[in-house]
Amino acid sequence: MSDNVELLKCPACGVSLDPSTGQSIVKCPYCQSTVMIPRASIDMGNTGTNVDRNLARVVQLIQSDNKLEAIKLFRQLTNASLADAKNTVEVIGRGESVDITHLTIAGLTPPDMPESNTPTQPPSAPTWDSSLKSNGGAPRRKSWVFITLALGLLLIGIVVAVVVASRMLAFASPSLSFGKEGTGAGMLKDPNYVGVDENGKIYAGDSSDGRINIFDAHGKFLQLINLGPKTYLEGLAVTPDGTLYLSYNGEIHRRDSQGNDTLLNYAKGDNSVYFENIALESDGSLVATNEEEIVRFKPDGSVDLVIPQVFSSVTGDQELDIKVAVDGLGNIYALGIFNNLVLKYSPEGKYIDQFGGETTHPAEGVDPGRFEAPYTLAVDGYGRIYVSDIWGVQVFNSNGQYLKFFTVNGVAFGMTFDLDNNLYIASNSPRIIKLTIKKPK
Repeated sequence: MSDNVELLKCPACGVSLDPSTGQSIVKCPYCQSTVMIPRASIDMGNTGTNVDRNLARVVQLIQSDNKLEAIKLFRQLTNASLADAKNTVEVIGRGESVDITHLTIAGLTPPDMPESNTPTQPPSAPTWDSSLKSNGGAPRRKSWVFITLALGLLLIGIVVAVVVASRMLAFASPSLSFGKEGTGAGMLKDPNYVGVDENGKIYAGDSSDGRINIFDAHGKFLQLINLGPKTYLEGLAVTPDGTLYLSYNGEIHRRDSQGNDTLLNYAKGDNSVYFENIALESDGSLVATNEEEIVRFKPDGSVDLVIPQVFSSVTGDQELDIKVAVDGLGNIYALGIFNNLVLKYSPEGKYIDQFGGETTHPAEGVDPGRFEAPYTLAVDGYGRIYVSDIWGVQVFNSNGQYLKFFTVNGVAFGMTFDLDNNLYIASNSPRIIKLTIKKPK
């Protein structure tokens, strides 16, 4: 049995499993089920894969009683429905292993699936074609079949890669990419937010450990702001002059370049509210979400707009996680992670339209105009809306009509534009990526 790992049971057939150190998933050697291990305390070191670390992060969120974020991340990593994700989180929360065979795990292909170390039955003997003999009379495989198939798949892969790359370069050309995984100064663990000031300084916010790394325009590390190891960052926005707006612990903090910190206050009656995602408007106003509300703060900190029941008043369904973005005209776009929809509101808070919807064929690649696991959104200087999904980034015009799709390295967890309309992405690879975006014709 592996060191420091207790014996687990396969939830499908009950056989004992013995995962190796660093594994978050294992394949049952008896029934071939894919099993997620209910433990995030494994020391990954250099043994855990990106898949293991991502799934271990899900378990860590569950154990820290942050089930909403665990559900969101699990859906990002798999093709799970909301019901499947909730059920998985509940099972893991009880300390039980869970069968995830029916799900597609991002970044893991079938040949990569780790096997259990527990022998339950002898391996099957290799299949030979007795009609084929070498000169010495020994049987040999139909190697020419495998070679032909491999060459065919390789050719298809090359063609697909060229087509995807050409489409991306025609619209979004990478001009900068940097990032090193870790928790030290200048290193990224789980960057979910990115911002840029007028001097090109790049601010990368790690969601789970309250760290904001600041880099120059070329990706050179400059400064680390540490909000505390137990601080969960839920929003970051940067003004042109470098003023930081940070959402954490349910509060919105405004931090100037000298480090002076002030709170933006808003309460319903005698009760304070818990703020989450934030986005800046071109005039310096700040839009923020709390539960199912959108609240807009003017630059002086006063509130001049509240949109209640953002999703339930339109769709009839509640939304647990709203991401916001604002265009240059002041229109507000609200992405509902669980509704798989983007709602458009006027600067006065009037509902205008919606676009998106859940894909009808999950885990099969991008579904133009529909989402499988959306995470964030941003609006460029031409009014085009960018929505990230597990497959890449879809681009829509201001009326919600699908325009483009392009891929990035990893999943775009955070997106923002600078004053020159360059797109910055915080990817779970983990990297910060800068893209030059093509102007509309």
